[in-house]
Amino acid sequence: MKFGERLIAHDLDRKFLDRTVALAKARDGVAWQALRAALDSSPLLGAGRVEDPWNLLGLALRTVGTCAAETLKSPRQQVLREAGVTLVGAASLNAALDIDWSDPAAHALARLFAEVDRPEAWVTTQAPLAEAPPMQAALAALAES
Repeated sequence: MKFGERLIAHDLDRKFLDRTVALAKARDGVAWQALRAALDSSPLLGAGRVEDPWNLLGLALRTVGTCAAETLKSPRQQVLREAGVTLVGAASLNAALDIDWSDPAAHALARLFAEVDRPEAWVTTQAPLAEAPPMQAALAALAES
């Protein structure tokens, strides 16, 4: 697990930001209200805290892989490999795609959509998975992403 994810998992990101505001309050002349407003709209906290759509798709792909792996009692990477999913496993889908984003001919979207279609096609060939409610829920979440 990455450092930032561990911070969030233990609510230490919130504590860090609260402590920063408390220190600002303790200093004369520091506009702590403005600092709090800035932090509340930052990517770390509040309205600005959103996930990159590419990485949301990656998370949904990993969820499908995890659900299938648990049902089949196989390692997730093996299940993803069998399903033809190749982009999950890197730090992010952006990193896995490893393309020149300034090149309009990079076809990242087509590559990503092809990757998203593979697990559903693979699941239909796996009898225990096709009817499993958790698998259907994971595939529905992937489709919504």
